[in-house]
Amino acid sequence: MSITRTTISIDSGLLVTAKQVADERRQTLGQLLTRALQQYIVETTTADAAVTSLPVMIRTSGRGGVRPGININSNAELFEMMDEEDMARWSSQM
Repeated sequence: MSITRTTISIDSGLLVTAKQVADERRQTLGQLLTRALQQYIVETTTADAAVTSLPVMIRTSGRGGVRPGININSNAELFEMMDEEDMARWSSQM
């Protein structure tokens, strides 16, 4: 395994806790973070693969289908659209 030195921004409280855990386990902070990141990647990749492999049926109401321009395959676009709708509702109430 090749080791690369890098700089990251991390919450100061989380850093303090991570250093304490690393000390308790007699590991370096780098070893603790490497293992935690490896575990996170494996778990989320496995979970994502399981979710994406399941067939999904979306029922719509009204005159049928998804609004034009909405890509239901992109979570980012769906969240962006929902945020825009929330902002429009919020500003119309003021």
